[in-house]
Amino acid sequence: VPRSDRPRAQRAATAVPGLLHSTGSLRTPTEGQRCFHELTPPSLEESSDQFHLSDGAWYRVDSNYLTKLRSDLDPHFTNAVLPARNVHSEYDYNEKQLVPHWPGSVLLDRSDTSPSGQTQVEPCDVARVENERLVLTHVKLGVKAADLSHLFSQGATSVELLNTAPESRAVLRELIEHRNPDFDLAPLERQDFKIEYVVVTKKVPDLRSDALPLFSRISLRRACRALASMKAEVSVYLAGDMYITQKRERPRKNKSDDVSSQED
Repeated sequence: VPRSDRPRAQRAATAVPGLLHSTGSLRTPTEGQRCFHELTPPSLEESSDQFHLSDGAWYRVDSNYLTKLRSDLDPHFTNAVLPARNVHSEYDYNEKQLVPHWPGSVLLDRSDTSPSGQTQVEPCDVARVENERLVLTHVKLGVKAADLSHLFSQGATSVELLNTAPESRAVLRELIEHRNPDFDLAPLERQDFKIEYVVVTKKVPDLRSDALPLFSRISLRRACRALASMKAEVSVYLAGDMYITQKRERPRKNKSDDVSSQED
């Protein structure tokens, strides 16, 4: 039976062998060999380690590894407060809440700075200048692991592209000037960047990195290290989420329709 077709409980009970075999893109020898273990369901095993459920499989993670992960990531989390989301879409949050929050900032959500003929690369969702650096802010609604891993990777990719491709810097310059002719482009010219990640969540900001799924934390640390090698500062915001999804009411059945169907 294909793995995706098995019941979730069965997949959890027959846990895959962790990062060593199932997710090579996230594996490093240290992380894979020392920290992630194939295991029986946690209720059957005593351990001081922590357990994480991902894609229907349980993972036991060395507690020392989690402590080190937290100490590496928490300093990047800022106490600054952003507007709590009260609109439906990510684009609306960027346009209607973040841009007004930062006077002089520009909306770049859905834009593209990739060289001609290459896959689209969004430079950021919102850009502004702060402390003489060009701040590129990337936003994600919710804390789904796959979405966050993509977000963190996107931040590192955008800076790498801007550092190495003059064509991409020229495109970004044009995009910004079109939106705000008075925008200070000096940091772009000297390639002085800061990356900000904004994660919109109902979780408490005091959790810092613990608000994110385990594998997203690993992705974030990888992105932070890559950005540090490019001399780009990194900050992470946990923005509040006050948006309430409107439930769709089911259309009420007309009693006359029931009567007519019985007569038929």
